[in-house]
Amino acid sequence: QQQQQQQQQEQQDEQGVDADDAAVAAADHEDYTALAARLDKQLDEVNVGDNALRPTIVKVDEAQSWRRVRHESLLAPPTTTHVGGDEQRRERHEAFALLDALTRSGAVPIAGGAHTHLHVVTAVTHSFTDTVLSCVVRDNCDVVARVDE
Repeated sequence: QQQQQQQQQEQQDEQGVDADDAAVAAADHEDYTALAARLDKQLDEVNVGDNALRPTIVKVDEAQSWRRVRHESLLAPPTTTHVGGDEQRRERHEAFALLDALTRSGAVPIAGGAHTHLHVVTAVTHSFTDTVLSCVVRDNCDVVARVDE
């Protein structure tokens, strides 16, 4: 066991990662890939019989061009360009490659602070078996309270 720990320490030293940093990163780590499963579980608890709330897949149309504002140098004025589908894929790949290089494939944690932000978008669709008006008038149900649950 000591030999395994020594090998792990040597590997971390080779990667330039302190054992304390690795422990902090592991303790503070939130698995954002598990958000969809947690959302499904919570929706199953809320949906008692009607399955009115369902997760929604948000798709981005890659045919649409994106607007990119970039400074070519520190003192240069910003330039605006439009990025099409193939260039979007290339830019996305370059961004993930840069992130992978900066974090040494996840071995080095990204320190939190004022300049580090992560945005996660989740969406839920509420579907009615009848129209909203029919649900309110005929069934006398409070659709707003149901959505707030």
